[in-house]
Amino acid sequence: MPKIDTAVLFDFEKKIAELSFDGMSLDGSLTTFLRIEFVSGQPEISLRSKLSAFYSYYRVKYFGDPNIGKYDIANSHIQKGNGILTFISGSRHLFEINYPVFKKMGAENIHCIIDNRTLLDHFTIKPVFYSFMNELPAISFTEWRNKFTLIEAKLNAVIHSFCKEHHLGKFYFFKIKNLLLLYTQRLLSYRVLLTHLNPDFILVEHDRYILTSPIINAAKNLNIRTYTSLHGVINDTLGYTPILADKLFAWGDIQKKKLITLGAEENKIIISGAAQLQNKTIIAKEDVLIKLGLDAGVKIILLATNPLNDDLREKYIQIFCEAVTQLPRNKIKGIVRLHPSEDKVLYEKYKEKFSDIFIDTQGFLSYDESLAVTDIVCNFSSAYGIDALIKGKPVIIINIDDTLLAVGKEMIEKGSIKWVSNSAQLKSILEVLLISDHHLSNYENYLSVCKHTSKLFCEVYGDDATDNIIHAIQNY
Repeated sequence: MPKIDTAVLFDFEKKIAELSFDGMSLDGSLTTFLRIEFVSGQPEISLRSKLSAFYSYYRVKYFGDPNIGKYDIANSHIQKGNGILTFISGSRHLFEINYPVFKKMGAENIHCIIDNRTLLDHFTIKPVFYSFMNELPAISFTEWRNKFTLIEAKLNAVIHSFCKEHHLGKFYFFKIKNLLLLYTQRLLSYRVLLTHLNPDFILVEHDRYILTSPIINAAKNLNIRTYTSLHGVINDTLGYTPILADKLFAWGDIQKKKLITLGAEENKIIISGAAQLQNKTIIAKEDVLIKLGLDAGVKIILLATNPLNDDLREKYIQIFCEAVTQLPRNKIKGIVRLHPSEDKVLYEKYKEKFSDIFIDTQGFLSYDESLAVTDIVCNFSSAYGIDALIKGKPVIIINIDDTLLAVGKEMIEKGSIKWVSNSAQLKSILEVLLISDHHLSNYENYLSVCKHTSKLFCEVYGDDATDNIIHAIQNY
């Protein structure tokens, strides 16, 4: 599937957002889908996927979302007036966005809306009041159908025009229409739930995400205060603005300025820092080296990958592996940490080609272990690179595509982070920092540059950021 320019996708979203459903906004209903399908550039759709999409469309249109009707309001265990926190994933970088707030505010004062029941295992302090995104209150299907009919013709015209202009075919028409069928049903269901809970406020991880935007839009219809965090770094122009919530918590001044350039209202942005990040590693490097079976003096160079198209991923890992394998094997070890959303199959051939590099396709090292053990992080453009800087790890940017560099470009231009575009350049920098005659002083000097850069991206971390978020919720 060919890519579509983000400006075009933004305009399409805007046209959808100009319509409302029973007084509730449709903004954010397609953001996740558009980014996955048309920004990344997905492969051609299989026949099975097409048949599944058509089946889902008719199932939802005539019988409704199967997740709606599973929440029993009459027998629910709630505390009216509690604040609401959402938990959309068990992935560490997402779960830890709201969990510190949950712990500090107290389980008895929070209602958690959780993606599914398995996520309960991630709570070391168990929630007292909670519900699930796949178990929602019942709605009147007849009422939904009557209200959807009022906007259906206009929606069809906008979707048809978009699909025709970009030669997308019937599959994408039905796929997009199906998402809006589901979305509008969930808007009604969440309005029922929020009316029942009557929360003081709602804080979500990302207000334009498919699982959370209907909660925000239903809450705004009920005049409930809404807040959103930034779930990571800003890597493209689609998916961050307009801000749906009343207030957004940004990590630092660079994020705030970036959001404003993307059209965000400045008075909606509060610089809080990042509650999910810490400025130190929580695991000893020596323990991870033992786990890897490596000597204490070995230097670790880690590549943190990105969910890019296959051509770029191959270029990225080849630059890294070709450079590291030219360095002394008794002194240097290369590790590749894969992004959680990536397909692992592509990397299998590189495990054979570069057998001295540990390509961790099985998740042998946890997120925290990988950051603890590394001496230098090679990154393209991701939150992992920012977290590495915050934890006092030098970062080198491998620039494989200027147009997608995003936060990596900001790290280079505003923080003087070193960058390379080929394996020879990377090898040269690594030699200077790790094995040259003056490598110790070179390393420390560059580490100082990296520490300065980290402050530009994230003002405070952990408890301090959590306190900032809670203070803002209580005072805005």
